[in-house]
Amino acid sequence: MAKQELADIARLHVENRVRLVGEKKEAANTAYQITMKRVGVDRDAELKRLDEEVSRLQDLNSSGQCDEFMNALKIDGDKIDFWTFFDYMKTRTGDIKNIS
Repeated sequence: MAKQELADIARLHVENRVRLVGEKKEAANTAYQITMKRVGVDRDAELKRLDEEVSRLQDLNSSGQCDEFMNALKIDGDKIDFWTFFDYMKTRTGDIKNIS
């Protein structure tokens, strides 16, 4: 094989590698952008949902607050479970002002 033919093949090889690596880079960048967009949308939706939950809880009247608390303690239907209540209260003593 002539030296010029080898040089031409080597040049084509390098050009092809540059093109292939560029295509891989572009594909990786596209996949990254899609992932970041999806994560951003998922994060935005979750933040919106949490903001709505905070608003809902802040808007509860006294009766609604009692209902929310009772629902946290229920396990089966309308019955309040003692152990659920016990587990809830044992970690909440710092929330109650008149308990020292």
